[in-house]
Amino acid sequence: MSLSHAAAAPLLLRRRTVAAGVIGNLLEWFDFAVYGYLAATIAQLFFPAHDPTNSLIAALGVFAAGFLMRPLGGLLFGYIGDRHGRPAALLSSIGAMALATLLMGLLPTYESAGVAASLLMIACRLVQGLAVGGEYACSIVALVETAPTRRRGAIACLGATLGTMMGSATGALLFWGLSEEQVDAWGWRLPFLAGVSVGLAGLYLRCNLVLGEDRPRSTLPFFRSFLGEWRAFLRIVGLMIAPSVGFYMIFLYLVQYLQGIGRIGPGEAFDINTLNMAVLLMVLPAAGHVSDRIGRRPLMIGALAGLLVLAVPLFTLLHSRDVEDIFFGQLGLTLLLGTSLGLLPVLLVEQFSLGVRCMAAASSYNVVAGLFGGTAPLLCVYMIELTGNDMMPAYYLAGASLISLATAICSRETAFGPLRA
Repeated sequence: MSLSHAAAAPLLLRRRTVAAGVIGNLLEWFDFAVYGYLAATIAQLFFPAHDPTNSLIAALGVFAAGFLMRPLGGLLFGYIGDRHGRPAALLSSIGAMALATLLMGLLPTYESAGVAASLLMIACRLVQGLAVGGEYACSIVALVETAPTRRRGAIACLGATLGTMMGSATGALLFWGLSEEQVDAWGWRLPFLAGVSVGLAGLYLRCNLVLGEDRPRSTLPFFRSFLGEWRAFLRIVGLMIAPSVGFYMIFLYLVQYLQGIGRIGPGEAFDINTLNMAVLLMVLPAAGHVSDRIGRRPLMIGALAGLLVLAVPLFTLLHSRDVEDIFFGQLGLTLLLGTSLGLLPVLLVEQFSLGVRCMAAASSYNVVAGLFGGTAPLLCVYMIELTGNDMMPAYYLAGASLISLATAICSRETAFGPLRA
């Protein structure tokens, strides 16, 4: 083989690995985001109630239930990734997600199937939660393990954000292009059905994908190694609480929040959210890139301190009747959250040793996403309903930021050395 061909082979492998990881994340998060953005519509179609608030709480409860399946999915697909190889985990997780997505787009509504429709929606959401539980962490592990040391942070987080932004843009297109009657009748199905084509592309990219990771040869040493990672596990949990709560609060629940406090309509809310998701898409790799140069720790501390101090003032801007003020309020939260979110994927991989990296990363990540991220929209609705105070989400975000900031201050720098063996 010539020198040019020898150099090209690892480059092609890295490019295919990046594409396979990104497209899987795109599908997983696109479908999860679509459900969150269409929660009000899904509430009416699958969980009708006399009180619209109770209907919305039921729909968001099913959204949260999908997240509570994620720790189990992390253990399942993480175990597959560590014991049978990263490609096996990536292929099985995207297959499960594509199937659940297709079924959701074909489900009968409560009007035609009664309680069976509600149960089928719940079942599909649980399968989605299981699949996402393994998909995100395993694909991030594959991406970071194939990246050069000083570029690990820059490539780790594009797929999830692009998928969420596409979900937001799809919501905006639906509400601007169709009437509410058309969305309720058939329009809500289109995003789920469109996601199947992305799943098929992901299956193609992940077939015959070869990665050179080492794996333990027997089960007992594997679980001993896994249990030995408890300090890193707790560190990831602490670091992730604020970014996880903030992401689902600011980029999923906020669309419903702005309509609920009567400031703007659904079309304007989706437009503002989509623009900020576009900003987030730029902030995430920028944060990873800067952290490759100056370190993860100082950047994370600065972002979390900003969230702690500015959560309440920025939420106050969201209560303005000026659309520009609302946009800039979410923009401020986007910049701070985007910085911390941009560091999490690479931090997740750098904390754990090679032999149990998939399972440890997936389980720690999904415990936080399940307990704090997926429940954030539901808790926000409940806290506002209980107290009558529209600022409760801001106080919740500030409290979560305090916990994550304390963890970051006590953590060590991981940017400049090799991954743990």
